Amino acid sequence: VHHIENKKRRSSTGSTSNNQSSDSNDDDAVAKYGKNVARTKPGDLPGGSNGEKIFNYLKGKGLTSEQAAGVIGNLAAESNLNPEAYNPNDVGKPAYGLAQWRAERYDKLRTYENYETLETQMDYMWDELTSHSYLGLGALRNSRTVGEATSVFETKFERPRPGTFNKRFNYASDAYDNYS
Repeated sequence: VHHIENKKRRSSTGSTSNNQSSDSNDDDAVAKYGKNVARTKPGDLPGGSNGEKIFNYLKGKGLTSEQAAGVIGNLAAESNLNPEAYNPNDVGKPAYGLAQWRAERYDKLRTYENYETLETQMDYMWDELTSHSYLGLGALRNSRTVGEATSVFETKFERPRPGTFNKRFNYASDAYDNYS
């Protein structure tokens, strides 16, 4: 059984690890993109775990259980559903959050108030999906199985290194079993 709950990294002092970006980088992103406000406020998503909250959010946007599970499988593979997951060197650049956004996508995420929260990242992900057809929302909506949805989100939205589909599919299957 794959564990897909939110786990924040803790230092030896017990404090929660957070994004290591500097305030000046945040200021540069705001100057470039402007400050954004998420529609979903922290604490507004129903559910007991991050997986259940993400599932409910996506179902509320009209995705099927299979499609929502495919997205969750990918996010679990990227971040273990931890919105504060941080990788300082993902192909030479830092990556952050549920989807491990990097480069300009990470810069844009940081323009959102409360960008480190699950709720804000879900709104940001949805904004990306509805604003950029190449990220695959149409193909995701056309998928009929957990496997198809997992593959579409992997290849269109995440674009990871090859060889990660099975891990993503296993997480997605668990999400479907747990939340549908």
